[in-house]
Order: sequence, then structure tokens, then C-alpha cells
Amino acid sequence: MRETLALTQKMQAVTVLVADLDGAVGDGRRRGRFDRADLIGAELAITAGWRLILLTDGEAKAAEPLAAIAGVEIVTSGADRAEVLADLDPATVAWLGSDLPDVPAMWRCGLTVATRDGALLLRRKADLVLDSPAGRGALRELVERLLASVDREVEVVRAWFAARGIEDPGPWLPSDDEAEHVGAPKIGFRR
Repeated sequence: MRETLALTQKMQAVTVLVADLDGAVGDGRRRGRFDRADLIGAELAITAGWRLILLTDGEAKAAEPLAAIAGVEIVTSGADRAEVLADLDPATVAWLGSDLPDVPAMWRCGLTVATRDGALLLRRKADLVLDSPAGRGALRELVERLLASVDREVEVVRAWFAARGIEDPGPWLPSDDEAEHVGAPKIGFRR
């Protein structure tokens, strides 16, 4: 899906990510098991300074791998998932969903995002449909695309490496001088 100017502006306004832990981020069949890409995606979101709220209908124990990441908020939600939006500015919220329980809250958010294998209604109405399926890197893809929309991917990835004691991650990451010339992605093009 190509980013339009309107979509890019919605992406640039995001400061809070909300996702369904049992569906969009986790694999419902493998409760408590998460794709490594999504774990790193959660770390990148926190490194970027965004608030990350993960909703679960199940046991909080199943969310332990993600709950171990400092700054990740795990919220046990009831039938009305929109309650999580009560104290948030909806224009700054990106909601990552995959199934019908997400619908009542998603429409209220500034950016609505569906997984590749999400319910047809979500995919038809979402602002952004990811290439990744639920539980297989969807959170990571969303975080990377949001970082690209604000031209912060190099900065945040460098900070992620630095937090692990790796000051020079190698030649694949542009130097600080080169990063200034990378620029934001062009509208209509994907990196």
C-alpha cells in the first residue's frame, strides 16, 4: 500500500500504539509465544519514546515476554476495548487490529492499521494494511513504517543498539553525516 500525504500526516501524529496482544501481536494458538520481530518492534517503539499499550483478554502471564520490556503496558480488556482510549488524544493513537473485537475502538483512532490476514471489514476500512500477518512481525512492521514517516529510523535503531552496548553496528546503518541525507520516504514510495 502506498502512503499518501494524508496517511503520512496521520502516521506522523502517532505517539501511542495500541495493539491486540492475543491477535495482532501474538499468535492465539501459541499463547505466550511471540515472534522475535514483534519483541524487537516493541523495544523500538519504547526507544522511540512512544507509549505502547497491548490489550489482552487472556491471562497476563501469557504476556510475560512483552511485559518484561520496560515501558510496555499490558492491559486486560473487557468487551469494550474503547475504554483504553478514555485518557488519550485519539488523533495520536495508532490501533493495530486483526479481528472484529477491535472495530468499536479502532474507528475512534487517528490511525487504523490492520494485519495482512485481518478480518475483511478491518482491511477494507483501515488506513493502513500491513504486509505482515498477525503474530508474525506486524507490530515490527508498523513501528518501522511509523519511524520512516518521521525520518527517525536510523536514530532509533542506533539508540536500540547503544542500549545493548553496541556503539558501531556496522556499515549497513548510515553514519550520522549520511543519515542527514537519507531523508523521509517520498510520498507514494516505500523503502
